[in-house]
Amino acid sequence: MWPDDQLRIGAGNIMVALLRGGNKAVIAAVMDVFRVVDELSLDSPTLALLRALADSGTDLSAAPSTFVVERLQALLPHEADLVAAIAAKLVAGWRGELGNIQTGTAMAAPQLTDLALTLHRLGGAARSAGVVLFETMIEIDAYGARDTLAEIDGRFGARKAPVRQRLSRHRRPRGRRAAA
Repeated sequence: MWPDDQLRIGAGNIMVALLRGGNKAVIAAVMDVFRVVDELSLDSPTLALLRALADSGTDLSAAPSTFVVERLQALLPHEADLVAAIAAKLVAGWRGELGNIQTGTAMAAPQLTDLALTLHRLGGAARSAGVVLFETMIEIDAYGARDTLAEIDGRFGARKAPVRQRLSRHRRPRGRRAAA
């Protein structure tokens, strides 16, 4: 129902109501909208859904990792605060899985790292949210986060001044004087 413009308002209301009282399985089912929809538009049903997902009472730990972060990133730079709040909740919920490459959730870790860097580049309140998100990814050793940090450090870190090689001097042997 979500992709149909005429049905989206009703679908949004139902999804928000389900999120308010839903358990992990219901929340995961509602979040399947991220898989079904190619692109989320910034209309009132989408914003209501995002606010409900960002609400502190919504447990996103069982949320499917497929397409969620990708769809969230597509909403930037608009609604950066909501995107940051949802991303932080996802990282907290997926904490044990983001560093374990045996899980499918680990494949979302590079996307979350990229989202954190995008938030940082946006500036303002999003900048600090991006830093916190990236630091959390490093702390939990999320897949690929340390590699990204190493790349950033290598690109912008302190660089040593280039060492100049000494020019060789031709020495005259001792005891000999040049012919005058």
